[in-house]
Amino acid sequence: MNRCIPYTRLLSFKEGLLPEKEKHAVQTHLDGCEACRRELDQIAEVVEVIGQNPIEELVQTPTRLLKSALSMIPVPEKQKSPAPKAFVSMEGLRKIVARWITPPPPQFALARSLSSAKPTRQHLYEAEGLEIALGIKRQKNGQWAILGQLFPETPSGEARLSFRDAIGSRKAPMDASQFGFYDVEEGKYVVQIRCGNQVIEIGDVVVS
Repeated sequence: MNRCIPYTRLLSFKEGLLPEKEKHAVQTHLDGCEACRRELDQIAEVVEVIGQNPIEELVQTPTRLLKSALSMIPVPEKQKSPAPKAFVSMEGLRKIVARWITPPPPQFALARSLSSAKPTRQHLYEAEGLEIALGIKRQKNGQWAILGQLFPETPSGEARLSFRDAIGSRKAPMDASQFGFYDVEEGKYVVQIRCGNQVIEIGDVVVS
């Protein structure tokens, strides 16, 4: 056995699902192949993490490791008769790993204005325990800037600016809970602020 062993067979070997003769052949190859031994160690690490504590530990497992695990777990073809035990366990493992490398859908919240009804270029909004200060300032070149800050400070995130009634958008990273969009034309805009899995939308930003 000169060629390296496929992921699927290594996984079956780790789970004790191979016939005795094939198991011996795989072990013989592993004794002389460092690359396959490394792959087997990686498989063992993923299986151990999933088996020990799938709820808390998988979140901390590097995504590259989970993706590697997912790539080596086959999807059994549809069969009229029940799938063999080996494929059933692999399919279950695939579903668990896929769950943790697929990001959950974002949670949307609409910001509520805390500003007075009087027109102003300084606005304050509130949503999900956060306050968002939004300022609209004229730049020297005649265009506008939309500057925002969140309270309390959030560790990371980004903001997105789009026309309310048109296609297209721009992104801006947040630095110390501050973000800014520059060279903005007059018009009506929507600002979305993403912090982790939370998306806060401000849908009434008027630049004029």
